[in-house]
Amino acid sequence: MHRLHVWLLATITLFSGLATSSDCAAAAASYNANSDPDALTTVIPANVTYDCISSIPVQKDYSQRILESLRAWIELESQLECLRKPSKGYLWDSINVLAELDRITNNLTEYTSQYAFEVDLITLGLHFHDFHTMIKGGINTIVQWDRGRQWDRGIPLVSVSSDGFEDPRVYLFSDVAEIDTNHNLALVPSSGISPVQTINGLPVQQFLQTQQLVAYSHDPDTMYNQLFLSIPQSLNPMPQVTTFTGSSAFYPGSETRLGFENGSDYTKATTASISCAMGNITTGQEFWDTCIYSGDEASATAATDPPATAPDVPAMTRLFAHPDPVAIDPLGLFSGYFLHDSDYSDVAVMVIRSFAGFALDTYMESFQHTLQTFLEQATSSGKTKLVIDVQGNGGGLVNAGVELVAQLFPNSPLDQKGTYRASTGYEIILERQGAVLDLVNQQSNGTIESLLNEVTHPLSWQVFMSPNTSGFSSFKDWYGPQHLSPGDGSYTNFFQTDYTNTDPSDLNDQEIQITGYGERILPLDTPPPFDPKNMVLVSDGFCGSTCAIVHEYLTNVHQIPAIAVGGRPGSGPMQTVGNTKGSQAFNTDWLPILAAEWNNDTLVATDRAKAKGTVFENWSSFAIDQGTLLGLNAKNNYRIGDGSNTPLQMVYTAADCKMWYTPKMLVDPVHVWSRAADIAFAEKPFTSEYCVKGSTGHGSSVTRGLKKGSLGDQTPPANAKPQYLGWLKDGVEIVQGFSLVSAGVEGESGGNGSGSSIVLSDAEMKQGLSDLKSMCGGYDGDRWLFKMICGVLG
Repeated sequence: MHRLHVWLLATITLFSGLATSSDCAAAAASYNANSDPDALTTVIPANVTYDCISSIPVQKDYSQRILESLRAWIELESQLECLRKPSKGYLWDSINVLAELDRITNNLTEYTSQYAFEVDLITLGLHFHDFHTMIKGGINTIVQWDRGRQWDRGIPLVSVSSDGFEDPRVYLFSDVAEIDTNHNLALVPSSGISPVQTINGLPVQQFLQTQQLVAYSHDPDTMYNQLFLSIPQSLNPMPQVTTFTGSSAFYPGSETRLGFENGSDYTKATTASISCAMGNITTGQEFWDTCIYSGDEASATAATDPPATAPDVPAMTRLFAHPDPVAIDPLGLFSGYFLHDSDYSDVAVMVIRSFAGFALDTYMESFQHTLQTFLEQATSSGKTKLVIDVQGNGGGLVNAGVELVAQLFPNSPLDQKGTYRASTGYEIILERQGAVLDLVNQQSNGTIESLLNEVTHPLSWQVFMSPNTSGFSSFKDWYGPQHLSPGDGSYTNFFQTDYTNTDPSDLNDQEIQITGYGERILPLDTPPPFDPKNMVLVSDGFCGSTCAIVHEYLTNVHQIPAIAVGGRPGSGPMQTVGNTKGSQAFNTDWLPILAAEWNNDTLVATDRAKAKGTVFENWSSFAIDQGTLLGLNAKNNYRIGDGSNTPLQMVYTAADCKMWYTPKMLVDPVHVWSRAADIAFAEKPFTSEYCVKGSTGHGSSVTRGLKKGSLGDQTPPANAKPQYLGWLKDGVEIVQGFSLVSAGVEGESGGNGSGSSIVLSDAEMKQGLSDLKSMCGGYDGDRWLFKMICGVLG
């Protein structure tokens, strides 16, 4: 009976999801009425857009090509085995990614629309809980949902505690703050404002903590912070987009209704931004042919973002809502401050909002210089305490993070410990890349030198070294593979990029000599500018990638404590690295080139026979060209000294304290820094009443005595795990199951509702049968499954 319940629900969903050819005509009419020839996108009502894209028939041949291409790339993802058998410190259930991909492939003919197929793929990507690995789709690139994301209009929300002690409440941003005449944030008089009590009829926390699951993060408190507008979030490379107001993988419904505790309410219509000229479209198939796929070359342009360039960027002199800096780099990614209140006269602050200086060819040099200048100014000014603010920092160039640590701790080892997942594709392509580099080193030839580019170099074994800084003698010496027990997988031998190289280059061709090496060598007795006992990290959990590498250096190696800010209401700790703890992303700028070199290899002979009969035999970049795969986590990161060899993505590491945002912190980061200084630099550090109850003293935190090389207590508190599971359907209903569309289709895995099912009551069953019979009475189409069901029901 259980399976019948699931089958019936899925069948009813299929019937109710049928759309007509006129849906796209209505969307086109709205497009024509609202289009602006000077705008990149046209905004129309969300509901007519959803009806249109839901009428796009399943593109079976296209989707089969996507899945075949995607499967090979997913085989390179570093965490597959660990996701299938996660360590106990991981906060999510297991998921067999490859089995789910097989399920999607086997069920391809059962989807009601191409959009339903895309939603399942997107959902699969969310189960990685890693923003290095993202799966999207052509439709969700052309169509962007929007609840209203701007500071001064729409419905952005904030979560703040009135006094720093009480649990935070959710408010409409405009009820708490505004942009003043000087283009800074200012508090609005607070008398009479009311917290949000419900959203679309659901209790506010139930709605938001379900909505937050669309974030590509592994920590639920980090996910929660991404729902809200904040200064760090607004300075993100994707400014003013949250998982509540911004583009969502799932249709958020036609409107959003906020119900406030004082009985008032506010409704905002959801809109869709369309980046395709759809004025003459009348059917879902025409939308697909015009906007998504009209041949491989054309669709690749339509469905993917243009490649990043390095334009002329005016030098930054001050960050939005921040005080005047002592030092700031041209992109404003690093800035330094002194606190001028007499109580904090010995405190300096670093704000590192990102390490992603891709927009400036000379960014690494400017970062290195700005950092050095600030540290010199801080020490010469008598500053003895340092707050490092990494709120909103999603990573970037690894060598920028390594340089930060090198200047903070001169002559300290900078070792990392990483692996790639061993697979047939890796083995052949990586061995080839090493052979190409050997040729380049042996002779000067324009054709060969052209191959020494951002694809070849970082994947060549010759530029890697072991965690103890020794080189590898051969490809086999580096590749291995070795078997590691967490997850029972095969991986390369442990390695890191050779930061000691005096002529280095990284993935993005950003050259820098790390301080302490080559021409920047330092005397062995060079003291650090700050004692680690007088340093503290502050994070909203968004820290990931390069930021996670820096966090690992500072907390594990140098025992610097960390403070988390924000998070879900309630007691207990929070992690300061809530996004990916992986240490290298393979991005879509050069992954297609990798596949092209694989398929057109005339320079170096490789043992391609190994790929025979595997997913790599006909390796293609089709899934990337079509905008389906946006990146992969390629490299696991491990703790130096940890004998369990557990990837840090699977490790729970609590902050030493969690504190709430207050209204003052919302508009002025100085209040965040001073509160962090009060907590960390007190006579008895981390005993402040501003630390949320139960947020201190976890065995994985520095102040609990976490030793270098140890993982600490890997039993997360129960309330660290997600409180709600499932997905929001149309913004009003929480459903279980693998995706919004195919809820109840059973899979082989169990993560986050994956493979779970909906059990209907007898009353619901009877009502479902009644609804199904009514549908049969009005159905005269030619779908064999429906005809068979209707025939059985009489």
